[in-house]
Amino acid sequence: MKNRKILFHINSLGKGGAERVLTVLARYFAQDGYRVSIATLWRAENEYEVPAGVKRVNLGDEKASGGRLALAVRRFTGLRGLIKKENPDIVISFCMKANFRSVFSMLGMRIPLLVSVRSDPQIDYAPHKFLTKWMERKAAGCVFQTEGQKEFFPEYLQKKSCIILNPVHEKYFHAPKQPSRQKRVVQSGRLVDFKNQPMLIEAFLKVHKKHPDYELRIYGGDSFDGTKEILEKLIRDNHAEAYIRLLGSTDSLEKQLPEAEVYAFSSDWEGLPNALLEAMALGLPIVAT
Repeated sequence: MKNRKILFHINSLGKGGAERVLTVLARYFAQDGYRVSIATLWRAENEYEVPAGVKRVNLGDEKASGGRLALAVRRFTGLRGLIKKENPDIVISFCMKANFRSVFSMLGMRIPLLVSVRSDPQIDYAPHKFLTKWMERKAAGCVFQTEGQKEFFPEYLQKKSCIILNPVHEKYFHAPKQPSRQKRVVQSGRLVDFKNQPMLIEAFLKVHKKHPDYELRIYGGDSFDGTKEILEKLIRDNHAEAYIRLLGSTDSLEKQLPEAEVYAFSSDWEGLPNALLEAMALGLPIVAT
């Protein structure tokens, strides 16, 4: 199997759960002797590092012109051209749009495509029946995170699929135990609409009235969908700057999180959330939707 070529495809390497797992896999395969490439569409402001020995090709580096249709065509043709040039032994795509894009970009090719479902299928796939049907039939296999994801799809896709849970970095299992905890509630994850941090803040405002010595800390980078601005306004309007803090992205959560008394997770939906698994690995008490 050594010296075989793998091409991963995902929209970007921005700091999300799917991106984290993809970079972990890319690093593992590169260290094991595979030739690994990652094809992305854009560069996020806050990204995971490309692992050593892995080639990253960003298809969106050239300036785009025209409307959405022209952009979509360029993305399909760009990905198709890259796959033909690289001629990998397998293409592995992560997340709905990358899965759909890979299926249509690889029409007529004999290279196997492995798709990965990373979220709630009712949210991502149910509204796109035609595209989902194409993906189900054309993919050589599919990786799910949970039984619930798998059961959403027809039996013929389930038969060529498997469930692989997300990995948790060993640093979360070996973090030093805290002799005492601070009066603090914490959350970690991107500031993005479906993680519903506004609800978390509104709930904590009520908690703080009864327990004014507690604070809320939210760790996570901006997704640029407007969520950060909503959170900042909520904090500002309630004069809560002293006890509700947005602390941005960090690579040392294993040091910050264990100081808290409670980890709160407010998402409307998830696939298999890395952030929640990490908090559990740290032994934090969890309150989750």
